[in-house]
Amino acid sequence: ELLGPGEFVHLDLSKNELSGHIPADINMHFTAVIQLSLADNKLEGPIPASVGNMGSVLYLDMSKNRLTGIIPDSFGNTIFYTLLLADNELEGSIPASLGSEAMRSLKILDLSKNRLRGNIPPSLGNALSLEVLNLENNTLEGDIPANIGNLSFLVILNMANNHLTGEIPKELCNMKKLMSLRIGKNNLHGHLPESLRNLSLLQVLDVGHNNITGNIPDWISDFSSLQVLVTRLNKFKGKLPHQIGQMPRLQILDLSSNLLSGDIPESYFTFSAMGQQNQNMSKIGENRKSQFVDNNVI
Repeated sequence: ELLGPGEFVHLDLSKNELSGHIPADINMHFTAVIQLSLADNKLEGPIPASVGNMGSVLYLDMSKNRLTGIIPDSFGNTIFYTLLLADNELEGSIPASLGSEAMRSLKILDLSKNRLRGNIPPSLGNALSLEVLNLENNTLEGDIPANIGNLSFLVILNMANNHLTGEIPKELCNMKKLMSLRIGKNNLHGHLPESLRNLSLLQVLDVGHNNITGNIPDWISDFSSLQVLVTRLNKFKGKLPHQIGQMPRLQILDLSSNLLSGDIPESYFTFSAMGQQNQNMSKIGENRKSQFVDNNVI
């Protein structure tokens, strides 16, 4: 059956020099959209609330523009699978509606590199299909909501470079599919909760630039797939766990600027993975490698 007027399955205008504002009545122009990409242009002004009244947009990408204002609360009325608003100038808080019933199908949410502030809404823990949650590089504050641990399908969680406080929730251990946990460059305190040892698929663990205390736990060596471990600029004390030197896939290790003492275990000079080329580093680990190396990794 042919599509009628205004019915688009796929509309991609990304990577151009488009400017101006997104039409306030955009929902009136499109009656059916599966994929809409306006990314990597020079669009400015607010995101129209009408975007949240389009019923169903399986893929929406407005990242890498100059969009300002708030994320419309009306987004909670639309069924999204992928919602990408990264690298803009969006302000205000993350609307609680992003955890609405309509968001139960959402798999990827990227709000990174904006000016979002306030607390992370606990309602995000209701977006039960999420596989990627990226809130990096904002000014979010308050605790990491414990019910983020409800996101049992999550593979990537990135809350780095915010103003988050409190302790790392032990409930994160429920995210058994998690492969990348990045919560560095915040104001988190307390110990690494032992419950995290249940995240057996972790490849990237970055808790650097916080106020975390206690010993670096021996159980970190249980992460047999771990490729990147960053604990720099915290208040860890005690001895270096010799087990870390026996981790088979570890390629980037930064324990600098802590309160560690004692001898350096011999195993730290015989890392099997560090002596190899990077062909075994997964895509998740490789995508972050240059970033960690550029920050004086030991």
